[in-house]
Amino acid sequence: MSRGSLSLNEHHQVTDSEGNHAEVNAVVTNAESITYSDTLSPEEGNLNYALGSVEAAQSVDVSNADLIKVSQSASNALLDKASSSIKIGTGSLSGYDGFAYADTSQVASGQSFDTATGLTVRTDEIASNHLGASNSFADIVNGGIAGYLPFMSAGAIASGDGGADNGVATSYGALGGFSGDKVTVGSSAASSDGSKTSDIKTTIKTGGSDFYLAGSGVNFMGPGVASLQLYDMMYGTNVKITDTAFNAGNKASTSMEVKNGAFYNLKFVPADVAQAGSISGDPSSSDVFTGMYYAVGVSADKLTLTASATNALGVNAYQQTVVPSPNAFFYNAADVFAGNPYVNQEQV
Repeated sequence: MSRGSLSLNEHHQVTDSEGNHAEVNAVVTNAESITYSDTLSPEEGNLNYALGSVEAAQSVDVSNADLIKVSQSASNALLDKASSSIKIGTGSLSGYDGFAYADTSQVASGQSFDTATGLTVRTDEIASNHLGASNSFADIVNGGIAGYLPFMSAGAIASGDGGADNGVATSYGALGGFSGDKVTVGSSAASSDGSKTSDIKTTIKTGGSDFYLAGSGVNFMGPGVASLQLYDMMYGTNVKITDTAFNAGNKASTSMEVKNGAFYNLKFVPADVAQAGSISGDPSSSDVFTGMYYAVGVSADKLTLTASATNALGVNAYQQTVVPSPNAFFYNAADVFAGNPYVNQEQV
């Protein structure tokens, strides 16, 4: 069913002679109202001279459209790549700003908006280079997100010129929260050879969160690969958090699931971490860690905690705890440290 009669199809890019490239794209179909603007620095087109850096930006507002797709991306001669995007099916987008930046040593992209609502809403922050790749995302059915922005300097960053701070990272925050009939959010990262991976994913049925941050990357939290998730409260008829990390044959995973309830902040902001690498900063470490750094309050019909750690030789540690009517602090973690698998679940 058509929402309106206005449509939009915008593509703008700037590329210099050194291979620095930035672009913005926007497609809207059958909208009631559209506001759009863009800027490119220093100018649009394929430029036959060196600039050192290029940048593209756009602003979008759309009311009641059948389809909204907005994206921005950047790349350079080092094959650093970054992109930020949103896709909405049958919905609206308010206060959207996006940018892409590239120079000879790094690239970045980002997006922010006041609200995005629709039958489907999908956001992605993606970064990659020769060191690895990272993706932070939100996927919502029949709902929306508010107060979206990067919680680092950009939503996606890649730097691969050989410097000490090289890596890839993605992140976003939903400061006004999100809700929907079905919500999937999280962040994952992997080294380029696949030997190190980290992943945090949360699935929610008929619920949401009132504040949320997610991020991941290679050399994101020190040497190695790591993912992070922070929230103030997550609630729903079913909420499940799964953290997984893999490092040179060692694997750790944890999950926390509630029925008809919530994870919430009693004393500390709950934090999920999945890390493939040493917390102490040893770049050669094969350690892995997953779980809650801080205890989390729970109120629900039922809580299920699962923790598993397996070393490269196949030795496994496993624990599962089911609490019928939880309303307390809980801690849930798994790790392989110096080749030894451990799990830890406790009420504190």
